[in-house]
Amino acid sequence: MFRGKPQRVFHDFEHPLLAKWQVRVYGLEFTYIDEIRAAVARRYVFLYEGNAAFNLTQRCYNRGGRHTFVTGARTSGPNVYLDCLATDDSNDSGPHHRWSTGVLYDNTKGYMLRAQNRRYSGSGHGWAGAQQMFWNTEHGTYVMQAPPFAMNWSVGQVGRIAPGKFPPEEPAGIVQSAGQVVAPRSLYLQQLRDRLGAQAVINVTTGEQRAGRIWDSLAARGGE
Repeated sequence: MFRGKPQRVFHDFEHPLLAKWQVRVYGLEFTYIDEIRAAVARRYVFLYEGNAAFNLTQRCYNRGGRHTFVTGARTSGPNVYLDCLATDDSNDSGPHHRWSTGVLYDNTKGYMLRAQNRRYSGSGHGWAGAQQMFWNTEHGTYVMQAPPFAMNWSVGQVGRIAPGKFPPEEPAGIVQSAGQVVAPRSLYLQQLRDRLGAQAVINVTTGEQRAGRIWDSLAARGGE
């Protein structure tokens, strides 16, 4: 197990967190601020790819990214984004292409969060992801579609539900308690408590985090 230390990144990293073949990376805290857009065209900020699995990314802050909380092709999971904030992001978060599976977006906040059939986009992205869970998230726009023989869920989302970007429209995924925060606040932390007890939650969180959401705190200190 690797436990990351807080990192603050300015301007010049395309992927400040890229976990391509990483397994069991816990407790990473990153800040990604004001990249140089001409030099960093893709701007996939907190990115899981390849066989990345059993990873937890939490208390992360981004300003000015493109795809902020994102997974690549055939990323097997499970992976978690917990208590993370994106500001001034220019495109969507979520699974990006070719059947990324097993991702929990738990109390993330940003511009758009989408799980959809991307069809011919980019290099032919097709179905972006399956077995995706959005839990108590707050994004301006959501797309929640259900892929064949699988499902995607959104529970406690705050934001506008929109059709997919690439018609024809696919069947909808399961959306419950839209517009309201549900209990438990964090699905990941509740499941961790159920499996390993209260001390396990204490080991990977801050006191502020255990008391509630931390988006305002992340924004106020610029992710420091």
